[in-house]
Amino acid sequence: MTWSIGANRAAAEAAIDHELPSFFGITHKKYGTPVGAAVTLGAAMTAILLIYGFLSGSNEDLFWKLFAASAVIYMLPYIGACLAFYRARRVDPDRPRPYKAPGGDFVALLMTLVCSALLGLSIVLFMYVPGEGFDWPVVIGSVVSILLGEGSPLGPRVGTS
Repeated sequence: MTWSIGANRAAAEAAIDHELPSFFGITHKKYGTPVGAAVTLGAAMTAILLIYGFLSGSNEDLFWKLFAASAVIYMLPYIGACLAFYRARRVDPDRPRPYKAPGGDFVALLMTLVCSALLGLSIVLFMYVPGEGFDWPVVIGSVVSILLGEGSPLGPRVGTS
C-alpha cells in the first residue's frame, strides 16, 4: 500500500509540474491525498487484471503472469539507475555526493556492468518458462506497459514545464 501511495503522490506532483496530465494532480480537499492518481491507478490495474484474466488458464497461472510482469516492470528502472550512476561518475566526477563507491572508473564500470547484466538476466528469466519458452503475455504486457509509460501522451513529457 505504501508503494502505491508513494507512486500516486509522485504522479500528483508530476501533474502539478505539468509533466503528467492535470487529472493526476487532483487531491482530496480535506486530506490532501492524490485522488486523481489513485483512481487512475485503480482503473489501470482493473483493466490489466481483466486482460490477464482472459489470457490465463487458472488462478495460479494468473498470479504468476501478473507477478512476472510486475517484476519485469519493477526491475527495468534499476538498469537505468545503474547506468546513470556510471554516467554521473564519468561526466561530473568532482561533484560532492552523499556516498562514494571506491575503486575508480574501472570498478565503477565493473559494478555497472555486473548489476545491469544481473538485472537483465533476471528480467529475461521472469519472461521465460523452462520447457515452454517465452511467456508471451508477460513479454507483450511488459512491452506495452513500457510503451504506454514512455511513448503515450499520458507518459512523462521531457523538457516541458
